[in-house]
Amino acid sequence: MTSETVVLHTALDAIAAGFEVSVLLDACGGLSPRTEQAAFHQIETAGGRITSVASFATDLVRDFTTPTGREVIAALHGLAQQPAAEPAR
Repeated sequence: MTSETVVLHTALDAIAAGFEVSVLLDACGGLSPRTEQAAFHQIETAGGRITSVASFATDLVRDFTTPTGREVIAALHGLAQQPAAEPAR
């Protein structure tokens, strides 16, 4: 229920306080896909951005030829090698 409670209310409070909010959906977990999607929809409607870890990381690092860029790509490849988490039921 993290997405439906902690993430949702923290994101909405941050947006109301004037912060730009990006929620990394693959770093969250919810009670069910339906309730989690409802929480993400509320965040988007309020002005937040729903994205993924990979998209967020590549937004921060645009040049993958630098040492930092190579580290980011290596870390993302490492994440891709791990088995996916079981979806909420």
